[in-house]
Amino acid sequence: MHPTRVNNGWVRSRTTPPTLCPLSYEEAAERLLADAYAEHAPFVYRTLAYLGVESGHLEDALQDVFVAAHRRIRDFERDKSMRAWLYGIARKVASQYRRGVRRRGRRMVLVHDADARVDPRPATDARVVAAMTARRLLDELDADKRRAFLLTEVEGMTAPEIARAEGANVNTIYARIRAARLRFRRLLGDSSGKEPEPS
Repeated sequence: MHPTRVNNGWVRSRTTPPTLCPLSYEEAAERLLADAYAEHAPFVYRTLAYLGVESGHLEDALQDVFVAAHRRIRDFERDKSMRAWLYGIARKVASQYRRGVRRRGRRMVLVHDADARVDPRPATDARVVAAMTARRLLDELDADKRRAFLLTEVEGMTAPEIARAEGANVNTIYARIRAARLRFRRLLGDSSGKEPEPS
């Protein structure tokens, strides 16, 4: 059974007709979080890396996100996607890790280490240049535009999902995505002058 929402100790199943199965609140919450972990842990891990958590702390931060989600499962709103809700928690956890690093006086990593994603194919000159270009683009973007760009282009989130997760105006998110895409096109030398499509 794949639960979709918890409501007063009942859970609605995605795989059965719209009937309710009696579960204790704790059982329903455990199942919901187990499904969320199975489906969204890789996304949360990458998000923590995008948000500046050092590679050596990513596993701990991932665990902290799901511990916080377990504590806050009663706050999960049905009209909000699980992915967006977990993103909001990941932002707070990443912020705590960044503060801890600043207190220890270490430099933050803004983008996931290149070594963390080892590609088994031999590197080609074109792939190396593309990776360096992408890193340069990401380094040149401010944090808000970088997050919006990565969440849209890499994670496939929509602007409304990002806006809900960040508590920002959806038009602001669209503007950030548009500006990042335009910068990316300019960096690549695209002279078409055509503005990228919004997500």
